[in-house]
Amino acid sequence: GGGSDARSPHVSAADEAVCVGPPASGSSYLDVGRVCRAAELTGADGVHPGYGFLSENADFARAVEGLDVTDPTDGDGDGGPRTAAKSGRKVRFVGPSSSAIDAMGDK
Repeated sequence: GGGSDARSPHVSAADEAVCVGPPASGSSYLDVGRVCRAAELTGADGVHPGYGFLSENADFARAVEGLDVTDPTDGDGDGGPRTAAKSGRKVRFVGPSSSAIDAMGDK
């Protein structure tokens, strides 16, 4: 896998990269569920929505604000897949709160 961004500079510079779907943005970057699952599975501290796309979507901000993340280690130390155990730590939406986005309304 890896998609069309796999060799992009921003992916190479990242500490960790997760393929969220095929190149079509509606099936990847605009799919709230896929983006949220990637944040949960990696133990992300925060999610930046980028510019455009999901940056003005209050439902996306709300979804991120409600996420609990998994422990960023694999849990048993064997180097295998991460466990599904939640750490109780919330993911931060890096942008205005969902209530602020609601208050701004649509363009």
